[in-house]
Amino acid sequence: MWAEITAVALLLFCGYLLYRLISLQRGLSLIEGLLRDYIDGRLSRRLYLQQKDSIQKVASLLHTLVEQYASITEDASHKGYSLKAVLESIPDGVVLLGPDDRIEAHNPAFKAVAETTGQIQGRRLTEVCRVPEVLRALDRARTGKGIVREEFFHEDRQRHYEVIACPLKIERGGYPPVVLIFRDITEIKRTDQIRRDFVANVSHELKTPITTIKGYTETLLEGAVDDPETAEQFLRTVLSYSERMENLVNDLIQLSKIESGAFKIQKASVLLREVFEEACGVFKRRAEDRGLLLRWEVIPEDLSIEADPLRLGQILHNLLDNAVKFTEEGEVTLKAYQDSQGVIIEVADTGPGVPRWALPRLGERFFRVDPSRSRQLGGTGLGLAIVKHLVLAHGWQIRFDSQPHRGTIVRIMVPVG
Repeated sequence: MWAEITAVALLLFCGYLLYRLISLQRGLSLIEGLLRDYIDGRLSRRLYLQQKDSIQKVASLLHTLVEQYASITEDASHKGYSLKAVLESIPDGVVLLGPDDRIEAHNPAFKAVAETTGQIQGRRLTEVCRVPEVLRALDRARTGKGIVREEFFHEDRQRHYEVIACPLKIERGGYPPVVLIFRDITEIKRTDQIRRDFVANVSHELKTPITTIKGYTETLLEGAVDDPETAEQFLRTVLSYSERMENLVNDLIQLSKIESGAFKIQKASVLLREVFEEACGVFKRRAEDRGLLLRWEVIPEDLSIEADPLRLGQILHNLLDNAVKFTEEGEVTLKAYQDSQGVIIEVADTGPGVPRWALPRLGERFFRVDPSRSRQLGGTGLGLAIVKHLVLAHGWQIRFDSQPHRGTIVRIMVPVG
């Protein structure tokens, strides 16, 4: 009896063990399939078993692990895309160099500095950029000099750059990685040069009148005042140079106000015929004294534009003053007409003209094609600069066309509508 009971119990126990083994094997097979799906990238796959046993617990843990991994991956991917977008958007060239000076990453702006149009990634810096200042900045940053700055001029692009070498605080054996930032400082250099030129030009413009006035005054005080003829001649010279300095200071003040935006353009409907007649009336006598024909024309006669009347008159006065002053024979013409783009205002002369190299510089402060002749005629070198700034303040465009010995045409384009 006991032997039969023991045999049945043993048989049941063996059956239970066999069931558990089969169940475990099936569960492990399902877990293996789940892992293979995850390895193949099918992270949305889930495994749910009816039995609440260890296999289901393992599956649940795998689900949690995959969800955390997916979240971390998505976050890292988002940050990676954000970083890439930032690097591609900034105007400065950025390049990451590994310990062996190979380029590990760069943005599109760096290609403007690189001396190659081919593949950049993975190449050594010296293969794509052989600027001595850049290599010197890199060497100094590698040897513990901290953040290093150098400037260089890119001959091909005609641009000034500042390179900033920043060693990263990451140790990967040997020298640390370095980030190079290439910043375009051309406009800064240009502004600085304009400032230096401005100071030098103002000093030069004032030096001669001040020296002359001082010398003539000292001569008068030493006794020349007793000679009426000499005294009158000296005093007229002193007056002339004083007026020259006064004109210079007035032009500087005016130009400063225009550039700083200290005044506002007050536009109104202006009948060009009336403005032209007034402007030419001012210079008619001077033109006749120089044997020049001064004429104006508006097509059609009732043509009008939106402009600040005072500033438009100032523009025309400066342009006519230059044209009459530098034209020795022939004529000066003030003209306005309408085309498909808007209204064109022209001031044309038959003067000596301007060389091609000087055309882009017309409108710069103190720039003169012939400095000695300009000073002799009383020019301050600021008239065209004032004109250019007033034209731009209106939202118009200005263009200079000229050829040596064939005169000059200044065109102001006034958009309509």
